[in-house]
Amino acid sequence: MDMAIYYKIKKIIEEDLEYSSAEIMPFSNIVTDLRMDSIDIVELTVLIENEFNILTDDNLITKIFTISDLCYAVKLQLNNKK
Repeated sequence: MDMAIYYKIKKIIEEDLEYSSAEIMPFSNIVTDLRMDSIDIVELTVLIENEFNILTDDNLITKIFTISDLCYAVKLQLNNKK
């Protein structure tokens, strides 16, 4: 996992979505551990797109369960941008 991406995503979740830092770990499940609902997930997606200047793939989003999965998806999108 790319730690630079992880820390940026963690910061977004902490500051913009107001989650506790203690809850946000690489293998935290976005829905069951962080208890994000669909609105939170859409907001997170938009914030990540803006932060990393990427467009997310809707098919890929449905396969994201953990923060680690999210980091991997962002890295894929950044690599595809090159």
